[in-house]
Amino acid sequence: MRAVHGEKVAAVKGSGSLSVNGYNRRIFFGGFLVAVIAFAGGALGEEVRVGPGEVYSSIQAGIDAAVDGDVVIVADGTYSGAGNTDIDFGGKAITVRSANGAANCLIEGNFIFSSNESPNTVVDGFSLKAPRPEILFYIELGSPHIKNCIMDGCGYCVLVDEGNPRISDCVMRDAGKCGFLLREGKAVVERCEISHNGYEGIYVRNGEVRIEGCVIHNNGEDISFELFAGIMCYNGRTFVKNCTVADNMRGSLQCSYDSIVVVENSILWGGVEETNKSAVYPARVFYSNVEGGFAGRGNIFDEPCFVDAANLDYRLSSVSPCIDRGDPDYPTVDGDVDIAGDQRVIYGRVDMGAYEATSADYDLDGIINNSDLAVLSANLLLKTSVPEL
Repeated sequence: MRAVHGEKVAAVKGSGSLSVNGYNRRIFFGGFLVAVIAFAGGALGEEVRVGPGEVYSSIQAGIDAAVDGDVVIVADGTYSGAGNTDIDFGGKAITVRSANGAANCLIEGNFIFSSNESPNTVVDGFSLKAPRPEILFYIELGSPHIKNCIMDGCGYCVLVDEGNPRISDCVMRDAGKCGFLLREGKAVVERCEISHNGYEGIYVRNGEVRIEGCVIHNNGEDISFELFAGIMCYNGRTFVKNCTVADNMRGSLQCSYDSIVVVENSILWGGVEETNKSAVYPARVFYSNVEGGFAGRGNIFDEPCFVDAANLDYRLSSVSPCIDRGDPDYPTVDGDVDIAGDQRVIYGRVDMGAYEATSADYDLDGIINNSDLAVLSANLLLKTSVPEL
């Protein structure tokens, strides 16, 4: 039992059933390559199948049958009850993935990592909704990679007590408490949508988190307490890059006590509040659009002109002042993509926020021509800025 936000919570044990099973398929390579891999301590992976008509009757059974390097593939369907709650990797460096993505595979249960799992421990492509487990991903000790998952209907989507997890391309929503809570460790949260959680979108209690390419919106729907911002930093280290944090009940970012907070190339619409104004390390914000203004190099405070924020579309419209206003020294790197999977630098300079603008049709007439340049020029003349540090 552990204290969370002043309350006692625990990973809950579950029970029930679903019929599933699996088979193995060996992958063969040349003998020399096999020998090299074996010498390096690795192994050629096998596929362990879980699903109706297969050998293994639950996700846990598939994991128990796997060894390091294996891939457990879970067939489409809904998985609940015994063997599908409190799912534990037991320290194994394996991948557990759905056969056809999160939209087709629902787990009414939760995962626990407490055996020092490595980054080679992967969970890929599930929807998780658990009315009973308090925490969908509880990382007590370990560094798993969780990706392409949709999490909702719980107390906490991800809670990290100690470890170095990476959370990629996930949705964390509708948690009664917090989307992502870091109490100790070093985490990366990248290209995730975190929304409609009762408390904060992300809460950093201790440790360090890097938040990159995320959209964090409409959190803090439990209005009984006034500190539920999109991102809450309390005595930890938080680095926010290329994020859009908007429309959260208590503002975009709050930092207090001895937090170290650095924000760059982001949109903070809802403001920044340093709860303790005498904090040793106040927030440092650069090349970002902050409602109400915030001192820092390259910062602006203009209406971001989202495509349709009322309907949760936080892409940049073609007249957004955030286009080409990020750090001019931001490197263009192949494979660096935004939350939508688009190349990160398209028109020569990175945009502010989680989305890179992909259209130069500034007058919205469906044609890119000189009139678009005129609209862009007029918009640039209206841009406002704040003092640099």
